[in-house]
Formats: sequence, structure tokens, C-alpha cells
Amino acid sequence: MKVKESQISLALLAILAGLISAGLVTLFRLAYELPLEHWLPNGSHEGFESLSSPIRVILLLSSSALLIIIFSRLKPQQRKVGVGHVLQRIEQHQGYLPKSNLIAQFFGAIIALIGGHSIGREGPAVHIGAGSASQFGQLLKTPHHRLRILAACGVASAISASFNTPMAGVIFAMEVVLLEYSIKSFIPIILASVIGAILSRAIFGNETAFIVPSLEMESLLEIPYILLL
Repeated sequence: MKVKESQISLALLAILAGLISAGLVTLFRLAYELPLEHWLPNGSHEGFESLSSPIRVILLLSSSALLIIIFSRLKPQQRKVGVGHVLQRIEQHQGYLPKSNLIAQFFGAIIALIGGHSIGREGPAVHIGAGSASQFGQLLKTPHHRLRILAACGVASAISASFNTPMAGVIFAMEVVLLEYSIKSFIPIILASVIGAILSRAIFGNETAFIVPSLEMESLLEIPYILLL
């Protein structure tokens, strides 16, 4: 009975952590996509090529200068952001992710993306998802073995919300973040990822970030080449 109650409570925590992570990642996306869609000539947040070369250089240099000023005022341990930082904190610190690094990642990535830097949103999404879920768990004084799972739930929900890919969120959280497959963590991570997908589709629609064209085999002679791949 206690085992079932523990699993139910963990599932409820995973849903809440997924909602928080997906909400923060959605806010992150809107914070840089809306200004770019309004400002860039072609109305797309990825349309930097429509700008003239001088404008792109000025935008890149000014955003770089702002990032240097901000990160130079932070302590060295507060400057660590991204996927590598998340993996280190989960492996060596049982999922305890600092709030200061989360804030630095959130605003630093927004500045970099608006400035046209060659970064994607996967790294920031992973950190924002794990960090927000970890902060939620720390607020509730969650035991460390559960905190690791909650951080992974945040990652799954964030990837799902950012790219509208719930399965990718689950696989990334299990294989890359936790490095294990277990029922104890699998169910909460699935729930969190579903929450992320629901929120993403409610706000951004049902379009995925990556569209893979359908492939058709024209001849049986192609089978050896497929096997080589």
C-alpha cells in the first residue's frame, strides 16, 4: 500500500513539475520569438538572413557585449549553463540545480537568440526544464532520489514543449539524463512529457520543430545500402 501511495505521489509531483517546466520553457520561447517576429522583415524568428550584413554585425556585437558584461559579474560557478551543467548536477549532486545558474541560462539564452548567435534552444530548454523542476522539488524538500527523477521529468517536459516531440523528451530524459530505464522513473517522465506536449500544442499549435520527409524505397536493390546505414 505504501509503495502505491509513493508511486501516486511521485506521479502527481511529476505532473506539477512538468507543468512548471513547460510553462517556463513556453515563456522562454515567447520572450525571444515574439520580438524577432515583430522586428525581422520577413516576420519569422529565424529570418536573420533578411537583414543587411551591417545590421547583423551590429546586432551580434552588441548582444555579445551585453552577455560579456552580465556573465563577468557572475561568480565562476554561476556561469555554468546548458546540457553539460545539468548532467553534472544530476550525476554528482543528485539533481540539485542552483537557481542562479537557471536565471543566467534563461536570460542569457534570450539575449543570445535575439542577437542572432548560432545557438539553438535545445540546451537552454534542457537546463530550464531541469532547473525549474529541481527548484520545485527543493521547495518541497523532496528526497534526493526523487529529486533526480523530478529533474529528468523537467527535461522531458521542456523538450516536449519546446519541440512538440513528447517521445523525444522521454527518450532524452531516460537515456541521456538518468542513464537508466526503470518503471519508477519511466511513468513520471511520460506524464511530464505529455503535459509539455499538451501545453505546447495549446499555445503553438500541432506543428513539430523538425519535419522529416517521407522516404520511399524504389527498388529491392536499395536494401544493401539501407543495411550499411
